[in-house]
Amino acid sequence: MREEDVAGDGRRPAASAGLRRVFDAIGVAVALLDRQGRIADLNAAMLRAIGCPQDLLIGQPMAGAFVWGGREDAAERFAQAMAAAGRGLVQELSLTGDGNWFDIALTPLTAEPGGEPTGIVMTAADANRRMGVEARLRGQEDRLRAAQDEVKRAGQTKVRFLAAASHDLRQPAQSLTLFGAVLAERLADHPQLPLVQTMNRAIEAMRGLLDALLDVSRLDSGIVSPDRRLSRWPK
Repeated sequence: MREEDVAGDGRRPAASAGLRRVFDAIGVAVALLDRQGRIADLNAAMLRAIGCPQDLLIGQPMAGAFVWGGREDAAERFAQAMAAAGRGLVQELSLTGDGNWFDIALTPLTAEPGGEPTGIVMTAADANRRMGVEARLRGQEDRLRAAQDEVKRAGQTKVRFLAAASHDLRQPAQSLTLFGAVLAERLADHPQLPLVQTMNRAIEAMRGLLDALLDVSRLDSGIVSPDRRLSRWPK
């Protein structure tokens, strides 16, 4: 055997060992699967995620490596995605397995571009932090929506109250106006007439406030709409 052949044989195991170290040093969990989804190889991150010795996993279906859970049928979704990847379709999905969330990508592995898949590369990135943030955001959105609904209900209650109050109080105010006018007529030459006139002005002011309340209730309920067009100020 030639010397360069010996040197070449020595370099290949070293290169393979170096690639293995790189494969295991990757922070993202990676597994090489055959076309049927059986485990051919996996890196250290994937071993940690699964929590099982490598010799017990090689040749086993990846679908059984995790206890899939969550509100959705995660096991069925993973099986469907695996079948699609076996047909050459890239798949991306987020699933919970063994109580942890993962962003999973299934990429078909072909011997040549455009060829039939000979295997599948699976990556699983930790999605616990992202899902936690999304859950908190959903909680904040729910609380905000509940607060908005409460404000809306309070506004509707206010509109009903203003409409009822202004309507029920206008009739007594109208009666007071009539009685005040009659009293002022009868006390035309009486020294207390200025007092009656002051009372009538107070009654008119009260009626103005009640009319304003009724206008506000009509605006809030949408019965009437304001004219937003700009008007010229009188010169």
